Amino acid sequence: MAKKKTELTDIKLEDAYNAVKTLKEKFTKTEFAVIIETNKQNLGGRISNNGSLSFDEAKLLLKYLLSEDLSDNSFYKELSQTVNPIKSRNEIKEVKSSDNSDFAELNVRGNVGLSCGYGTVVYNDNVTGKCRVPHQTLREYGASVSSTEVVYAQGDSMSPEIKSGDALLVDTSQTDIIDGVVYAFNYDGQPMCKRLQKIGKGIKAISSNPLFDPFIIDFTCQFNIVGRVVGFMRPIL
Repeated sequence: MAKKKTELTDIKLEDAYNAVKTLKEKFTKTEFAVIIETNKQNLGGRISNNGSLSFDEAKLLLKYLLSEDLSDNSFYKELSQTVNPIKSRNEIKEVKSSDNSDFAELNVRGNVGLSCGYGTVVYNDNVTGKCRVPHQTLREYGASVSSTEVVYAQGDSMSPEIKSGDALLVDTSQTDIIDGVVYAFNYDGQPMCKRLQKIGKGIKAISSNPLFDPFIIDFTCQFNIVGRVVGFMRPIL
């Protein structure tokens, strides 16, 4: 079962502070406390008691490392996996059948085509239906039941990983970019589906199909993350 962001992580506060200190010259506990939105006295007490980062604090620390261009290190990757756990080398998983009769009804945006190619229409269409998916499946993928919806892939740039016509499960609550993860996003007025990678302060969009070249996001164009693609559904023909 996915952990709630208010729960504690397995990362000790002292280890987290020391990890950032090795990355940031003259980094102090006061600065660390400000980043995770506490005070030095509280931080000191929790460190003395061998306390751990909460999920909210881990997310704040992750954002700080991104803002300081400190994402190319093992501690950042550990934080990323903690905040947004990705299984099996970040590969998207196909929805499995479940014996659990507890299903979630997800909104379907049937008129939206997430481009697995060169882009289609703007991601602003109304809900066109509902899709029932086992709660257990969503929990296994670390997806929010209330924030996950279904849209459709178009094109073959993400093939064979994602094929045109696949119904994609998009968790709109997961908008912080984790290296190597597949996201749905709007770019220059077009909804797209690509694997994203942080390159310094830039972002590279990567297709699974080697015939499609990766490209760097141009921040002078409209760009926003819709959500993480956590899985997909595909009919067997």
